[in-house]
Amino acid sequence: MLHIGMEKVPVYILAGGRSSRFGHDKAMARLAGVPLLSRVGTLAAPFASRITVVAEHAGAYEALGLRTIADEVPGRGPLGGLLTALGDAREGWTLVLPCDLWLLRSDWIAGLLAARRPGSQAVVFRGERWEPWPGLYHASMREVVAAAEAASELTVWWLYSRVQTEAVPLPCDWPEPAQINTARDLRRVQALLGASAVASDEAASVPVRARTHARHVVDLPEALESVLAHARRLEPVELALADAAGLVLAEPVVADRDLPPFDRVLVDGFAVRADGIGRRLRIAGEVRAGGRWSGELEDGTCVSIMTGAPCPAGAAAVVRSEDVTVGEDCIAVPASLVVGANLVAAGSECERGRIVAVPGDRVTPLVTACLATFGRSKVRVVPRPRIGIIATGDEIVPVGQRSTTATIQGSNAPMLACLAALAGLVEVAWVHAPDDLEELGRALAATRECDIVATTGGISAGAYDLVPEALASAGGEILFRGVRQRPGRPMLAAVLGRRLVLGLPGTPLAALVAFWRYVLPAARAMAGAAVPDRSRTGYLRSSVARGSDVWSLVLAQITGETARGVELEPCGGRGGGDIFTPTLADALLEIPPGQGTLEPGSPVTFRTLWEQP
Repeated sequence: MLHIGMEKVPVYILAGGRSSRFGHDKAMARLAGVPLLSRVGTLAAPFASRITVVAEHAGAYEALGLRTIADEVPGRGPLGGLLTALGDAREGWTLVLPCDLWLLRSDWIAGLLAARRPGSQAVVFRGERWEPWPGLYHASMREVVAAAEAASELTVWWLYSRVQTEAVPLPCDWPEPAQINTARDLRRVQALLGASAVASDEAASVPVRARTHARHVVDLPEALESVLAHARRLEPVELALADAAGLVLAEPVVADRDLPPFDRVLVDGFAVRADGIGRRLRIAGEVRAGGRWSGELEDGTCVSIMTGAPCPAGAAAVVRSEDVTVGEDCIAVPASLVVGANLVAAGSECERGRIVAVPGDRVTPLVTACLATFGRSKVRVVPRPRIGIIATGDEIVPVGQRSTTATIQGSNAPMLACLAALAGLVEVAWVHAPDDLEELGRALAATRECDIVATTGGISAGAYDLVPEALASAGGEILFRGVRQRPGRPMLAAVLGRRLVLGLPGTPLAALVAFWRYVLPAARAMAGAAVPDRSRTGYLRSSVARGSDVWSLVLAQITGETARGVELEPCGGRGGGDIFTPTLADALLEIPPGQGTLEPGSPVTFRTLWEQP
């Protein structure tokens, strides 16, 4: 039922995608005999003051009776369509929907509308991750979206860290799938609705199916995309300035006063009136930094003044002490002195209301200085993620315990803890678990206070690889199980309550590479920071074999830089357990699948290790 008196807003339906996963024009795919686009338009009508479709070409769907405009940035996905919608709306709030949102409830929209606050720019649902559609977006955020698009940083997690976003708890009747991305999704929704389903709120009675536990193997880019999509930004906290250093702002930093608050003196010298330039003047007194001259400077006088002090009323310039001849109680002011010399006008550095930093910016020393200047002792920031590390395996002996002829000293946990510390994560739990289902369950329980959990080993297809089963028993949702990469094909990602769990390979080098490539970007997203593409192009000094159907991740050392560019020497060692050969590695090569060998001199994509990925 439509809520009586519900405010209507402009509605924009995004249909400008390429439908690459669907196989053909998804907007025209039929559900219960009705094109998806028409269905969404019908569902949106009760909330709409006007409906507009953002498509690849203007007029593409006007045959359906819907106003259609061209996507300003085709090929950039739904957030490119959002930029187009905000530009067309120009002002106020808009409701933005994808063309494949097959279920839309009036109480959902009422919840979004009710969650708006003064100054808010986006209102969206959030469960374990952000759900950007349906979403209410204010036209005032278009400038931020446009800047992100120009910088190729246009992602959901980046956007919501940069604008004032209100998160609404995900409705308990949220469907799965919420959107139809593939032909398989379409078949699932058809089964949920039944053959006689119609485009109306009758679909609200459809029961929500439990999420299935994915078992599919994915490519490296898809794995990273999935991990980042489930890396929920942590709730902001208020911290003292000293404790907030390096964290990401969760609120704008706004000047609450004009700065400087007075005409500030830049040098030690003498404050003079405009008509005193070129004359001999009597020294009437002195103003120290932190003091103020009472009254107005009189004709024929000057005031000795110190750097940082307020300029006396009536004074027009300050002459430096070294530029005057000082008598017993007077000075001779040079005629070359100009009005305004050695003064900073009040409000010229920063006007009240100026935004000097926005959510998503880091608390740098200069941002800290601005906050302190504005009288702020605390600031709202996104906290550092808390990480738990679980090293699994009967053959592993924790550090400090004696190994036997059948066991090895565990190096994964301390290695990953070191990498986490370098990245600024807060270590909460560091646990060893043997290959036992109950022990693994207890280890997972020990990480309940963590935001992200990294396990090593126990994720392949062996009889004692029990991590996937332990996650399922604990109620986890497995996102993928296996990545087409070498090393590290055995790898999984899962969501367990509020925790993101990444199951890494057991061999040390594979665990190191996977932690750096997946765990650290996820932690960065949780901390509210952008996850930019820091890849560069260098040139091989030695040959490297490529995998025909997998991404090759190869440790390398930067050996120098020539006129052509950075030179890289592969140093991957003799296998995933050889941690001794690549100790000087400071780069990671990322080589896509292909035939043959990359010869010396071949260009290759790399990332610098030991800095934020």
